[in-house]
Amino acid sequence: MPPLLKHLAQKPPLVLYHYTSLKVLEKITRNGEIWASDIEFLNDSDEYVHAKEFIKHELETRVAKNEKLRSIVHSYVGQIYHELDHLDLYVASFSTDGDSLPQWRGYCPNGQGVAIGFLPGALTSGGLDLAEGENQSIDRKLLKCVYTSKEKIKLLDAHLNHFLKLVTEHFGTDSLEPGRFLGDLTEACCPFFKNESFREEMEWRLSVRCMYRDVPRREFHIGRSTVVPHLRIDLRKNHRLDFIKELVIGPTPNKGLAFMGVKTLLNRRDLSSVAVRNSNIPYRMW
Repeated sequence: MPPLLKHLAQKPPLVLYHYTSLKVLEKITRNGEIWASDIEFLNDSDEYVHAKEFIKHELETRVAKNEKLRSIVHSYVGQIYHELDHLDLYVASFSTDGDSLPQWRGYCPNGQGVAIGFLPGALTSGGLDLAEGENQSIDRKLLKCVYTSKEKIKLLDAHLNHFLKLVTEHFGTDSLEPGRFLGDLTEACCPFFKNESFREEMEWRLSVRCMYRDVPRREFHIGRSTVVPHLRIDLRKNHRLDFIKELVIGPTPNKGLAFMGVKTLLNRRDLSSVAVRNSNIPYRMW
């Protein structure tokens, strides 16, 4: 099995952590829902196009000395990438590290941060608000992100070679196979190819690819500077009350009170079995 397919099929760790605020924790435990946001609206401005640009650059490098092949590959790349503009793709982000200083700094308000440790099975089986009677064509994956060029090339190498072989075999024909293969490959990589500067986040992603724009229904929230489309994922639909495994309370000036408040909240929401601990990082954010 090629490395990319092995990567897509690998099992997630036992717990995946989502860094957020106490306010969001209260909403999640009350509604049993998380949000997956449109990938084009995430913090990384390079997010959506990174995989496309990386694959394009790698292909151009491989055919740089073959003028005929370079022209054909360029044509395929231009056509496919135009078709892949504005994929209807939504993601929710998680980390394998439940007590990370960069995450506390980047994603949590001062003294009010938590890392919610979700069970991967609840994330992949959560319910979506499907429009009744619509075609429910949805692709959902839980994927480990890759950051370095070395990692990405290792995953892509066999697939890019196969694409170039298809281009050569079908040269001068009307076959759609090379273009379809490149499109599927690029689309598969878009959710989890990230810029190397984000590597310390050790991110896994829940990816929801919607084939029809009205399925499932979209919701909207106000981000820092724009309206952000998102999907609501009901974690209680199939996992009832066991969708959270652990909760880590971030650096805070009142560890005892913070712990007591979180435990009381979880008990009230029938989540008393959730393990709770304070961050071990001696960092003052206040």
